[in-house]
Amino acid sequence: MRTAGWLMALPFVVAGCDLRGGQIGLVGPAPLPGPPAPLVGTPAPPFALLDQEDRPVTPGKLHGRWVVLYFFPPDDAPACACQANQFTAMLKRFGDMDAAVLGINGESSAMHRYLIAKYGLPMPLLSDPNHAVAQRYGAWRDSPDPGGHVVRSALLVDPAGIIRSHWPNITSTDDLALIRRRIEELRRQR
Repeated sequence: MRTAGWLMALPFVVAGCDLRGGQIGLVGPAPLPGPPAPLVGTPAPPFALLDQEDRPVTPGKLHGRWVVLYFFPPDDAPACACQANQFTAMLKRFGDMDAAVLGINGESSAMHRYLIAKYGLPMPLLSDPNHAVAQRYGAWRDSPDPGGHVVRSALLVDPAGIIRSHWPNITSTDDLALIRRRIEELRRQR
């Protein structure tokens, strides 16, 4: 079994948090393997997605900045809302490091506008309706359910457009702190 860069398949997945930030145990079958994520140290694959205001966003528009690509399941799920709130609480810290945080899932721009209004999210949410970008970035899993699903995950792209880190299962505020610390570490190395 090839495991480089991936967690080994487990029979069950436990993840999530409630809207107050506490952990809850969502237990279910582990997802089936999906396409591999781009390799750390390689250029980030190009994409063009629409944000919540139907404006196109491409990695090239963010060249020169750190970029966190945050893939998440359908909008307004309890764990999704919790993590969005956690990202919001940490967004100033990411901004202080000149890091853009982009949320990506398959929902429409209208649904993203609703989520942003409901939770006061200050970060852009990008629509990936065919899940092509999620697949390209290793954030899509086939599943017994029709079609498959997005896996809550994140990638860090440096100012030169190179993938520097990949977190295949983002589940808590601690994971967000890991992303922030990784940016700080890489900035010190530059």
